[in-house]
Amino acid sequence: MFRYIHFLYESLCNSLKSLKFCCGLSLGVDRPRTARGRYVFSVLLGVVMGISVAGGPVWAGSAGMTLADCLDIGLKNNPALKAAVHNVAAGELDIKAARADFFPFVTSSFTITDLRSINSKGMSQDDYLDQEKRAFNIRMVQVLYAGARILNTYKRAGMLKRIAQAELRLEQMEVAYRIETSFYTLMKYKQDVIIAREAVNRLVESVKSAEAFFKRELIRYADVLRAQLELTDARDTLVVAENNVNRGRAQLFALMNMTVDPEIGFTGDPDQRRSEQNTHDSCLRMAMANRPDIKNLYDQIEMAGKDAKIAMGQYLPKVELDVGYYDVDTDYDDPGRYANGRTYSKDQRNRYWSAGITARWNFFDGGKAWYQKGKHQAQIRRLTALVQDAKNMLSTNIHNALYAMRDAEQRIESAKAAASEAREYYASEKHLLKAGLSTVPDLLYAQDRLIQAEGRRNRSILDYRLAVSELKLFTGGATFDGDH
Repeated sequence: MFRYIHFLYESLCNSLKSLKFCCGLSLGVDRPRTARGRYVFSVLLGVVMGISVAGGPVWAGSAGMTLADCLDIGLKNNPALKAAVHNVAAGELDIKAARADFFPFVTSSFTITDLRSINSKGMSQDDYLDQEKRAFNIRMVQVLYAGARILNTYKRAGMLKRIAQAELRLEQMEVAYRIETSFYTLMKYKQDVIIAREAVNRLVESVKSAEAFFKRELIRYADVLRAQLELTDARDTLVVAENNVNRGRAQLFALMNMTVDPEIGFTGDPDQRRSEQNTHDSCLRMAMANRPDIKNLYDQIEMAGKDAKIAMGQYLPKVELDVGYYDVDTDYDDPGRYANGRTYSKDQRNRYWSAGITARWNFFDGGKAWYQKGKHQAQIRRLTALVQDAKNMLSTNIHNALYAMRDAEQRIESAKAAASEAREYYASEKHLLKAGLSTVPDLLYAQDRLIQAEGRRNRSILDYRLAVSELKLFTGGATFDGDH
C-alpha cells in the first residue's frame, strides 16, 4: 500500500514539475524531505482530488443536464411543490387533532375569592359574610355517544389529507409539464441557433462570391447588395435565436429554483419519439384512474356526504361522563358565636369526588341542521356534475393531443425530406454559380428555402414533444415509450 501511494506521489510531483517547466509557473509546492512527509502529502492530495471529483452533482463537468436531471431537481426544489408538501403535513395534523375527540378531556382550575359584605338585612347567610375562599378542582369529561359526529369528523379529516395529497400530485404533474415543455423549447431554440449560424456562414461565402463575381463584372452590384442584406438579416436572426436560448435557460432555472449558471448546459435528443400508439379510450381510462383532480372530486363528494351526516347527528343525543375532584377551603374573617356568647371557628375545608352522566338532546333548532344537510346534498350533486364535465374536458384534450402528435409525426417526416432536398438544392445552386451557370438571386433563394425547411423541421419536432407532454399531463402522468 505504501509503495502504491509513494508511486502516486512521485507521479504527481513529476506532473507538477512538468507543468511548472512548460508554463513558467511557480506552484508553491515543495517536495517533502522525509518518507513520512511524502506519505502524508500523497494521502492529503488524494483526498482533495477525490473530493473535487466526487463532490459535485453527476452532471457537473459533463456535457450538460438532461431532462431527467431537470425533473429530479425541479421536483425537489420548486417552491410551489414545497408549499403543497406543507399543506399535506397540515392535513396530517388535522387528523391527529380530530382523533383527540375520542379521548377524555381533562381540565383543572384554581380560584381565590375575597368576599367583603357591604350591607345585609335579615338572617345573614355564611356564604355572604366576609371571607376568603380557595377552590381547586380537576375534571375529566369523556364523550360516550355523539351520534357518530366524532367518527365522521375524524373520517372527514382523513379525506382532507387525501385532497391535499391529490393537490400535491397535481402540482407535481404541472411542474413536470412546465419543465418538460421549457426543456423541449430550449432544445428547439438551440437548434435554431445552429441553423442561424450555418445560414450566416453560408451567406458570408455567398457575399464573398458575389463580390468576386462583381469584380469580374459577371453580376450587377445590386446582386451584391442583396446578398449583403440577406447576411444582415441572418445575423439579426442569429441574435434573436441566441436571446431565445438565454430566455429559455432563465425560465428552466427558475422552475428548478436555481440561479442562472452560465457554466451549466442542457442536452437532449429533440427528435426522440415514442413507439407505442395509444388509443383515445385507453388514454381516457388512464386519465380517469390517475388524474389527481378526478380523485379530488370523488373525495370531495365523499366528504360532503360526511358533512351531511355530521349535520344530522346534531339531532341525536350527546352523552358525556363527567368525573371530578374538588377541594374548597373557606376562611371567615369573624368567628361564629353561640347563644351563650362563646365563639367557634366557622372555617371549613371540603374535599369530595363527583361523578355523573349528562345527556343533552337538541329537539329544535329552527331547521338549521336540516338545511345544512340539504346544502351538502346539493354540493354532492354539483360535484357529480363537475366530474362529468372534467371527463368531457379530458376526452377533448386527449383527442387534441393525439391529433397533434399524429400531425406532428407526419410533418417531421416531410420536413426532414424537405430539409434534405433543400440542402441538395442549395449545394447544386452553389456549384452552378461557381461554374457561371446560375445567379446570386437563385443561390439566395435556395438559401432561404433551406432555412425555411430546417425551421419547419425544428418546429414539427417541438410540436410533437409538446403534444406528448400534454398527453402525459392529461392522462395523469403516464409515461409512454420513448419518454426521457
